[in-house]
Amino acid sequence: IVPSYISDLIAWGCTGARTVDSQVHREMVSGLEMPVGVKHDVYGHVNQAMDFIISASSGHTHLSIGQNGLVSQVTTRGNKYAHLVLRGGGESSTQYTGTNYDTTAITKASIRLGELNLARKVVVDCSHGNSRKTPENQVIAANELIKQIAHRKLTPLHQVFPLAGLMLESNLKMGKQKAPRNADDVRKLAYGVSITDACIGWETTEKLLRAVAKTIRENQ
Repeated sequence: IVPSYISDLIAWGCTGARTVDSQVHREMVSGLEMPVGVKHDVYGHVNQAMDFIISASSGHTHLSIGQNGLVSQVTTRGNKYAHLVLRGGGESSTQYTGTNYDTTAITKASIRLGELNLARKVVVDCSHGNSRKTPENQVIAANELIKQIAHRKLTPLHQVFPLAGLMLESNLKMGKQKAPRNADDVRKLAYGVSITDACIGWETTEKLLRAVAKTIRENQ
């Protein structure tokens, strides 16, 4: 219930794959004043995220923090800037269902969003299912998206370039380390290495961001 109170300090937000069916998160997003990306579930089912976006784009009445900082019953107008994030699927199931950063998957999702009168542009998460949680694979996904930006294939009917952006899991250094459980573990932590998901390092991140920026400039 806190995000709506601090939302004017945040330029962009994103919900996680494991909250795609959460009514509380749908209500929260409906009252936020910034664009919010909505990830589909961990199995690659995109329709649940579209259901989330439909709900979040509508008004709700729910418990939140009011502008005076007190717990309040608030009524929201809906977030018209909620949009889909493709993050791949199946890395936590017995059968891997694959990546969805290819042109076909992105175009298919954009067309379906258009049929539902939702924002037709999508963001692609290069990590998680799209990298099989292997940080080096984020580079493969990002390079594929750079190629798509260079060729700018429009969707049929709506004639929209469906890719709005990409997400990277990045830290100062590559990889990850175990979260500390005691003071001794804290002292052993390596500086700049993630304690959650494995990340690409800053040098790789910089190269990818510069490549994206260069491709956008050359293909405007």
